[in-house]
Amino acid sequence: MRLVSWNVAGLRAWLRKGGLKVGGDGGGGGWGGEGGRDAPGVLERGGTEGLAAQGGAQGGGGMGGWGGGGGGGGGGVGMRLVSWNVAGLRAWLRKGGLKWVQDAAPDVLCLQETKCGAESVPPEVRDLQALPHQYWASPEGKPGYSGVGLLCRCEPLRVTYGIDDPEHDPSARVLTAEFPSFFVVCAYVPNAGRGLTRLQPRLRFDAAFLSYLSRLDAIKPVALGGDLNVAHTELDLRHPSANRRSPGFTDEERRGMDAILAAGFLDAFRVMYPALPHAYTFWTYLGGARERNVGWRLDYFLISERLRPALCDCKIRPRVMGSDHCPVELYLAL
Repeated sequence: MRLVSWNVAGLRAWLRKGGLKVGGDGGGGGWGGEGGRDAPGVLERGGTEGLAAQGGAQGGGGMGGWGGGGGGGGGGVGMRLVSWNVAGLRAWLRKGGLKWVQDAAPDVLCLQETKCGAESVPPEVRDLQALPHQYWASPEGKPGYSGVGLLCRCEPLRVTYGIDDPEHDPSARVLTAEFPSFFVVCAYVPNAGRGLTRLQPRLRFDAAFLSYLSRLDAIKPVALGGDLNVAHTELDLRHPSANRRSPGFTDEERRGMDAILAAGFLDAFRVMYPALPHAYTFWTYLGGARERNVGWRLDYFLISERLRPALCDCKIRPRVMGSDHCPVELYLAL
C-alpha cells in the first residue's frame, strides 16, 4: 500500500505541470491509461485512479454539491463520474457489476438500460450509502424495457426527467441533474433497429436531444454520460467497412454526433486519446467477440467546450464485467 500527501498549489496548475503522472493502475484495466489488449501502452495517464482522493471527491458530500465554490489558490474538487449500460439491473447485479462500482466509488453514476423502475430497484442498489441520492426513469406500460438511473453522492439542486419532447419522453431515456456549476445528463439514445426500421425516429430523437443539450449549455456547462448508440468514426468499431448500413454506424447517425460536437461539445475520450485504436465499450455475446475485442465504442462522456480546462482524464474499462457494455469513467477537477 502506498500513500501520498502533496500540497499541489492549485489542482489545474499541478495538472499542467505533469503532477498527475504519478501512480499506476487502480484496477479494472482499461484504455486511456494503461494500454490493455489491442491498445498500445504508450500513454502516461495511469494515475487518475487516485484523483478522487487527491482532489477531495470522496469528501464531496460535505460541500452540499459540486462547483459551489473553490478554495483559495485556484484549486478544485476532483470528481469521478461513471457511465454504464448495464443491460438489465438485476442481471448486472448477478454478474458482479455492483462490486466494481463500490470499489470505484464514483461521485455520479449514470446507468442505462436498467429495465426496471424506481419501485423495483433491487435493495442492494437502492440502499447504497455512498450514492444516496437516486433518480430512476422507466417507460410506462413497458416493464423490462429501456430505463435510466442517475445516482449521486451529493444532492442535486434539481433533477429533470426527459428532454421536453412528447414523442420521446415516454421512452424514459434521459435524466438531468443540476449542480451549482454544471449539469450532468444521463442518456440512453434509441437504436435505429434491425434493418434500420427505427432510423427515422432515431434521427428525430437526435435533433430533439441536440436542441435540449444546447438549451442546457446556454445556462451552464454540461457533462453528458451515456450509451449514445453510435460509433462516431471508423476508429470506433472493429469492422467499419462491413457495417456501413448497420445500426449505429450509418452516415445519418454519425452526422448526428458531428452536429453535437459542432454545437460546442467535446468527446472527452478522444480529447485525451485522439488516435487510440481498438478502444471499445460494447461487444456482442456472439462468437467470442469480447475475448477477440471485436467491438464498438457506443458509450461516451461528452462535455461542454468550456469544461475542457477541468478535464483530467476519461477511461474505458473493457475488463470490467457485468454487461455486454463496459463502464466509462470521466475525471473532472471542478
